[in-house]
Amino acid sequence: MIAVRTEYVRHWLITEILAKLLFRRDYLYSRFAANLIIILSGEMNVSSQTALSKTVRDLTRRIREFNKVRDWEKFHSPKNLAMALCAESAELLEHFLWLSEKQSRMPDRTKLNQIEEEVGDVMIHLLNLADKLGIDPIKAANDKIRKNEIKYPADRVRGKALKYSEY
Repeated sequence: MIAVRTEYVRHWLITEILAKLLFRRDYLYSRFAANLIIILSGEMNVSSQTALSKTVRDLTRRIREFNKVRDWEKFHSPKNLAMALCAESAELLEHFLWLSEKQSRMPDRTKLNQIEEEVGDVMIHLLNLADKLGIDPIKAANDKIRKNEIKYPADRVRGKALKYSEY
C-alpha cells in the first residue's frame, strides 16, 4: 500500500513539474518538457494507466450492479445510452450557458456541486455505453490522443484553434 502511494506521489510530482515547464511561454522549456514526457511516458503510463484502468473497471462493475439490481439493463441499448449521454452532456452544458469565459472558470460552490453531479451522470452513461460495446475507455482515449498528436503537431498548432485541415 505504501509502495503504491509513493509511486503515485512520485508520478504526480513528475507530472506537476512537467506541466509547469510545458506551459511556460519559453519555447525551449516547452520542448524540454515535451521530450521529457516522451522519455518518461513508457514508465509513467504503465503503472498510472493500470491503476486508472482498475478504477474504471471497478466503477463499471458498480454501474453494472446498480443497473442489474433495478432491472434496467433492458433499457440500456447502445442507442439509448448514446442518447442519454447526449442529454446529460446538454445538462452539463446548460450550467455554462450565457457565462463569460472568466465566469465559467470560477463557479461558486453551489454551481460547482451541480456541475459535479452532471459530470458524474456523463461519466456513468459513457462507461455504461463503453461496457455494452466492449470498449476500454482508457485505451480508446489514449489511442485518440496518439492520433491527435499526429493530426495536430504541437509545433504547428500551438496557440491556434484551427481544425487539422486549416493549417
